Amino acid sequence: MPNYIIPYSTVESLVHSSEAIATIQACPTLGSYLGAALEQEFGVVGIKTPPPYGVAQTDRWFRELGKLLGKEQEAENLIAEKKKNIYHK
Repeated sequence: MPNYIIPYSTVESLVHSSEAIATIQACPTLGSYLGAALEQEFGVVGIKTPPPYGVAQTDRWFRELGKLLGKEQEAENLIAEKKKNIYHK
């Protein structure tokens, strides 16, 4: 399971962070230090793509997550499904 580091995360929500597959940061300013430490000390890779603001960046962000998890096709399927729901309503 990936980590999702958000501002004001609690200790309880971060307790298993070193066991995650990847780290996702909602705010690189606040999460980059912890993300870098998790990658350096525990090998938990962090998504380097900027946060998903807007459709194009959200697509890039999900593709990066899919790549990190070895689930590229699932990411592409999710992107296509969400776009279908948004643009074909």
